[in-house]
Amino acid sequence: DIDCDDTDCTDSEHCQSTPEICDNEIDDDGDGDIDCDDTDCDSDPACQTQTEDCYNGIDDDGDGDIDCDDTDCDSDPNCGGNEDCSNFFDDDGDGLSDCDDPDCSTDPACFTCDPVDDTGCADSTEHCYVDMGYAGADFYCEPTPGTLGTGEECTETIDCEVGLTCRGGGPGQPSTCTQVCHLEQTGECPPDTTCQGAPTADFGTCR
Repeated sequence: DIDCDDTDCTDSEHCQSTPEICDNEIDDDGDGDIDCDDTDCDSDPACQTQTEDCYNGIDDDGDGDIDCDDTDCDSDPNCGGNEDCSNFFDDDGDGLSDCDDPDCSTDPACFTCDPVDDTGCADSTEHCYVDMGYAGADFYCEPTPGTLGTGEECTETIDCEVGLTCRGGGPGQPSTCTQVCHLEQTGECPPDTTCQGAPTADFGTCR
């Protein structure tokens, strides 16, 4: 046994240990662990009462881990689960929320392919389609393209050829296959029509 590890040194002033103070952010006893990270503090009130709030951006229990990065939050419904892609919250604790999280890349609320150029589907054999309505646009990929051309009556978009969407014709009017276009580009629509759609959208239809 060497130095203070030797029982002969138990009464030596040099070997009298300094107790860990559990809330001063100092390694008082020099064992490499500070405050509540030191097992000497397991029963200290300063460490017993602190719990991690899993969605306030603060390291509440002082263990160096914040919110969902703290294992104390593994069972919290806001952590460790799947990302909800439309609730404005970082559900899985990876620092990214909603459509900014790659977990949401295939979610209908976030997924976008290009129905005009027919690109963006993970499977190169599939075709990009879009349904457009007042609530927004839903993009999806289909393995088999439709057969109906521009102006033909349709029931759903998949009835139409690639590059078209099934669009309602108004009260009492049938839905027809209508050409999809990029709102920010020109020259895609036939003469005497323009690309029209919601100002916040990327795609519209030739009308």
